[in-house]
Amino acid sequence: MLPYYPIEDNGAFHWEIYSYSNKMIADYCNIPITKVKALPLDEWLIYRRDSFIFNCEQSEKGRRYLKNAYLMTQTKPDIKRLKEVFG
Repeated sequence: MLPYYPIEDNGAFHWEIYSYSNKMIADYCNIPITKVKALPLDEWLIYRRDSFIFNCEQSEKGRRYLKNAYLMTQTKPDIKRLKEVFG
């Protein structure tokens, strides 16, 4: 599963790139895009996730996105941090 965090859409981009995931995987794995299509589904999903995270880690905005996506997955409060903030 890809990390997800909702962001505001500025409406500047109206077209979906259908081969984006394949291109991202090809660049990450350093293989031709035609070989990406031949990967077994489980490998493709793992490489898609890893390449997405790798690409996000390359910029401050991407790291912030990943941090927010991680926080969205947390279901239990951080008691230690709450005590530090509120006493």
